[in-house]
Amino acid sequence: MVRQANGNVFGESSVVTDALLGVRPAEADAAAADVKNSGPALLPQLIDLHPRFQDFGEFPVGSGTMVPLLKLSKLTVISLQAAFPAMFPHTSQLELLSVCPDYQVPRALRELGVLIYSPSLANSIDTRVALAPGGIEEVEIRLGCMIAAEALRRSMGASVSTIDFVLWSYGRAGCKLPHHYCVTQMY
Repeated sequence: MVRQANGNVFGESSVVTDALLGVRPAEADAAAADVKNSGPALLPQLIDLHPRFQDFGEFPVGSGTMVPLLKLSKLTVISLQAAFPAMFPHTSQLELLSVCPDYQVPRALRELGVLIYSPSLANSIDTRVALAPGGIEEVEIRLGCMIAAEALRRSMGASVSTIDFVLWSYGRAGCKLPHHYCVTQMY
């Protein structure tokens, strides 16, 4: 489980990037540091295509270290591969990606007890207080979502696209808890 104590998903931890890389396949560790060299070949082209695909979160906030979140880029690659497998045959490369961190996947993980928020963060979400786009709470929720979903995916032996679809669908249709609220164009 991803736990915290001080209002943020990771509390005082400064090792989130290491934890994020630690749950990914060993082959992806080096590539994750430079997103333009990771995942399917289409991903770098999407990142350069439009600002909405340039989805990075600064972590720790104020550090200048940018961590790839890439919700729309990853979703586009996963969707194109599913719709046109003959045109995008490199399915093994999809496993280098993580889930698409939006607002439904963390909602589902929270309701399932996999992602646990502090009482103050839970209260903010439950009362629909808007989180700042790119702020520490929003970035940590999305990073926590990626870490927790990857651990869940590995324990179940499922594909990234399957875990993403199941969690998103559950968040969309089955959850009673509200999702976090953030005014952003990234998801």
